[in-house]
Amino acid sequence: MKEYFWVEKYRPREFEDVIGVPEQIVNSVSNGKIRHLLLTGTAGTGKTTTAKIIINKIAPNDKLILNASKDRGIDIIRDKVGSFAMTSSSNGNLKIVFLDEADYLTKDAQASLRNLMEEYSRTCIFILTGNEEQKILDALKSRCSHYKFVLPKKEEIKERLKYIVNEENVNINDDNLDLLVNKYYPDIRNSINILQSLNELNKEITSDMINIENNQVEQIFNLINNGKSWKEVRQWILDNNILFNQIIVKMVEYTYKSNLSNKVKILLLLKDTNRYLNICANPEVEFSLTILQIMNLVKEK
Repeated sequence: MKEYFWVEKYRPREFEDVIGVPEQIVNSVSNGKIRHLLLTGTAGTGKTTTAKIIINKIAPNDKLILNASKDRGIDIIRDKVGSFAMTSSSNGNLKIVFLDEADYLTKDAQASLRNLMEEYSRTCIFILTGNEEQKILDALKSRCSHYKFVLPKKEEIKERLKYIVNEENVNINDDNLDLLVNKYYPDIRNSINILQSLNELNKEITSDMINIENNQVEQIFNLINNGKSWKEVRQWILDNNILFNQIIVKMVEYTYKSNLSNKVKILLLLKDTNRYLNICANPEVEFSLTILQIMNLVKEK
C-alpha cells in the first residue's frame, strides 16, 4: 500500500539509514544476541524507527506493539502483554513486545512488566522507548540494555530532508531548508510533517510560510476569547489554509505562556492532537474538534 504520510514513506527500513543508531544495537541484532532494550532520548531522534527495524529483522510476524501513553495501566500489562508473552511463537523463534512511550506506564504496570520480562526472557524480547528516562523504574531499567539516543546534527537532518525534497520535487531553496531545520530541531519527524504540509500548498516554500503560524495562533485564540462561535472559528481556519501539524506546536508554546483557564487540560489535549494528526484520516476534522474542546475549556471557570 502506498504511504501518504512522508514520515512513514521515508521512515528508514535499515539501520544504516537511521541517524545516530548505536552500533551496539546493530551488532547485537546481527549476532543474534539481542536482549531486552530500553531506548530513551528526545522526541524524533529515531527510537521508534530503530525498534521497528529490530522487529522486522527478528520477529515480523510474532510481535505485540502498544502505545503506552494510551495503554498504560496494570490491566493492559497483565492481560494483553501477559497473554501474548505466555503463548508459543508460530515458528519457535523469539517474539517481541514493543511498548512505545513506556515512560507513561504507571508504577504498578512497570512492576508487573518487570515480572513478565523475567519470566519469559527466553522466548520473548521486550523493547521499551521513552522520552523521560527518569520515569522508568530502576528495577525495570536493570533488566534492559539501555541506550540513550543523542541529538542528531543539524547537517544530518538537512541531508535527510534534501533527499525527500528531491524525491518529491519540493520547491524550497537551501536557505529556507536551513530555516525549517533550525526551527524544529532536533525533531526530524516534525520537520518532515511540516515540509509535507507546506508542499501541499502547491507553491514555492518561503520563509514567510515557514514562520506564518505565530500570527495564526494569536488570531485563533483572539477569536475564541472574543466569544466567536465554533462555526466562525472553524471557517476562519479553513479560509486561512492552516497547516495543522505546523501550528499545533506553536499552540502549545502559546498556551504554556498564557493565563488561560484550564491551561493544563488544554496542553494535554494539544499533546494528544499532535499525535493523532499524523495518523487520522482527516486532519481538518481532528483539528476542528480540538478547537471546539479548547473553546469549552476556556469557558469553564
